[in-house]
Amino acid sequence: MTNRQVETSREIRLWITGIVGPAVLAAGTIIAGDPELRAQFVGWTKKQIKRIKDKLRKKEGEQNA
Repeated sequence: MTNRQVETSREIRLWITGIVGPAVLAAGTIIAGDPELRAQFVGWTKKQIKRIKDKLRKKEGEQNA
């Protein structure tokens, strides 16, 4: 590995352990503590998954046509 690759991987690790990890833990704690918010989050997540699947199906249909 070059010095640049080592520095890049170190920077990624620092971002994950210092920013992304704690943010995910905080969000999970907040959602787990509020049942109403959990229900809203589940609904929002299902909508987003459906939207993404619809986009993927649309792209597949365009490629096959």
